[in-house]
Amino acid sequence: MMTGPLTPDEIQAWTGYKLPKLQHDWLVRHGIPARRRRDGTVAVTWEQINAAPASAAPARARPNLEAARG
Repeated sequence: MMTGPLTPDEIQAWTGYKLPKLQHDWLVRHGIPARRRRDGTVAVTWEQINAAPASAAPARARPNLEAARG
């Protein structure tokens, strides 16, 4: 089992979002007590992820709407 803080790349992979506000919103919406740092980035630990409800599974890949617009 992993421990310690998630890296920014791990948070992005877990939530499916690049923007910290959207990452934070996703985590909180799924019962994970993440917080925002003073610089706006998200702070969350593997312990918080592992203690979260089962509904907090990693986000699925989202379609790239920018690419679809041409």
